[in-house]
Amino acid sequence: MTDRFVPIETLKAHQIVGLPPNVIFQATSNIRYYKLELFRLLIGTSSFKCIISDEIIVQRENYSKLPNTYNKNIKPKIGRYIGIDTKKMGKELTNNNNRGFYDEILKEYYSYFFETKKENHTTAFIHIYRILERIAICLPLVYAACSNDYKGVYNDFKKYILDDKTGELKVIQKFVSSFIDASILQSTVDIEIQPLQSNFHENHFNAIARFNLHESNTPFSQITFKYEKVLEFIIKVRNAYFHALTGSNNSFKADDIVYSQDFFKMINPLCCSWMSYLIIQVMKLELK
Repeated sequence: MTDRFVPIETLKAHQIVGLPPNVIFQATSNIRYYKLELFRLLIGTSSFKCIISDEIIVQRENYSKLPNTYNKNIKPKIGRYIGIDTKKMGKELTNNNNRGFYDEILKEYYSYFFETKKENHTTAFIHIYRILERIAICLPLVYAACSNDYKGVYNDFKKYILDDKTGELKVIQKFVSSFIDASILQSTVDIEIQPLQSNFHENHFNAIARFNLHESNTPFSQITFKYEKVLEFIIKVRNAYFHALTGSNNSFKADDIVYSQDFFKMINPLCCSWMSYLIIQVMKLELK
């Protein structure tokens, strides 16, 4: 056993009656369907256990929508979350297509939600960034494999994948701009800046605003982003915080991020929401 986290079924006995057996988490089963686990985790219908600490984490945020919503009650027919028949969903999500890719992404998400629950938000951000790096090339390729217009997809890919000067993270940014509807990319979301002792929240506000990626702001209390800028924001935060080069104007100084747990607690939900939405949109193509 190399897995640190295992899924826990949260649907009640009366709710799973009539559901396809392959969409139900069976405690006695040794078979893992990573794509199904990831899908249920990201639509907020899943719980999981850490086998080291025996803690159970409940995930109820539904990332199939923007902004994400909280599931007060889980729909037993899980396919309804994305408008598809649950039996068909179960058949497609339990095949072995791209199994290794979804295995890696799932483990990063389990770690993200676990660390978030433990209030380890700086560590949680690391897993957010690791997810971004893993999907940078793979997600466009999964999209291409599921497309009905191979010629059109190839022409799109030539613009950014076949260019030696384009790095992996640039690939995902350009891919998103061609895959997600412009109205969604242009829609906005707010980061609320929570007051901190000694006005440290002002430092954190300035640290976010320094990248000039935001659409608007209310000094020291709120900052607004278009979704199209979120991936670039994640990349810049990672580089500025984890590459603290002496003398570099791009790096965060100690006075910029006074308390990293509060800083990352503030930005992580936006980062997780946008990347999860992108992943679900590609997964939906596999369900067609």
